[in-house]
Amino acid sequence: MEQKYGVERFTRPSFTNDTRKVNFPDGRPVEDAHECLPSLSTKKVAVLVEMRTHLDWVYHVMHFIRTLDDDWPFVIYHSNHNEQMLRSNAELQPHIQSGKVQLHLLKTIFSSGHSVSQFLTHTPFWDALAPADHILIYQIDSTLCASSPHKIEDFFKYDYVGAPLDFSDDIEMPFNGGFSLRNRTAMIHVINHERPFEHPDNKIVWEDRWYSSVMARSSYPYRLPRGSVAATFAVEIRFYPRPAGIHRPKASLTRFSGEDSLEKLLRNCPEGKLMPDDLGGDF
Repeated sequence: MEQKYGVERFTRPSFTNDTRKVNFPDGRPVEDAHECLPSLSTKKVAVLVEMRTHLDWVYHVMHFIRTLDDDWPFVIYHSNHNEQMLRSNAELQPHIQSGKVQLHLLKTIFSSGHSVSQFLTHTPFWDALAPADHILIYQIDSTLCASSPHKIEDFFKYDYVGAPLDFSDDIEMPFNGGFSLRNRTAMIHVINHERPFEHPDNKIVWEDRWYSSVMARSSYPYRLPRGSVAATFAVEIRFYPRPAGIHRPKASLTRFSGEDSLEKLLRNCPEGKLMPDDLGGDF
């Protein structure tokens, strides 16, 4: 099937740094991890893109490593600013040396949330993660709930799932991307065959909402969960007592779901108390 919109892309003037054409480091991190440690899966990967230096970083990475099944590889795209911090961390070092954690230096600058969205709506990011089918994207203002009855693998049937950002049970709802599970092939299909993110008529400036909207309204049969199912995957504004993970609930959950909702959530997911919730999602 030919690309519906061809190879010519549109560019929004507001993007001052072109993160569409980032030169990714040599190597295929998922395959490299499996070659180093054959017990690691090539079908799934947990990915963090974080360019900043922050002391709470490694705690959250280690929590994901300890909580996910042992066959998950990890890819961390980082900057010159935090490379030494990552490589010198005593907890992380064994996982780097074993190959479970693949560090890849990105030579770019994310000046804003818009540049992050630009980065995630072009194929180089997704191509670099082949052959993995299931991409768990997490940010350091998200975490896994270790006691949840729900596993990330329970949601592999969907092409995209994140914390629901409204209270309907319709599939045409936005998902947050800061803690999200995505099918790599589906993301590439959206980029290649749907109206481009930079199209002048596109009024959605955030990549997660753009993917949600495009996939829900497309004639192509993307597999999306209803809101009630998405809430069991992750919580941000919509309360569910024992989700698989959470993303910035301290910022919005009380306002949208009642005063006691955050207390109930953190009782079941105490990991959320240690999240650097004030940082937001800009990389």
